[in-house]
Amino acid sequence: MSVRRLNLRFNMDREEERRAWEYLQGVTRSKNSVIIQAVNAYEDALTQREREDAFLERLAQTVRAELKGVQIMVAQPSPQTASVPVGETMEQAESEDTLLEFLDSF
Repeated sequence: MSVRRLNLRFNMDREEERRAWEYLQGVTRSKNSVIIQAVNAYEDALTQREREDAFLERLAQTVRAELKGVQIMVAQPSPQTASVPVGETMEQAESEDTLLEFLDSF
């Protein structure tokens, strides 16, 4: 059997270490197995995060490379259509504008 030993020290003045100590004191199963599972879960989470970060970086680089030579043109709305609210026809907007102009003349 190949066994390795590790001694831990907890500083009760540090909140993080005190919480870990208190948690371990309440564990009813093997403290050794709890610590091993926690370390392995932490390592797995880091590895997963690193893979996700690497994927996102490759994705961003690919999008940048693909868009590098693309020109995007934004169509400017004509003044006539720019003032028409959604759901209103041009005739409704024009008749309202005419009515408002008429009322402004008073």
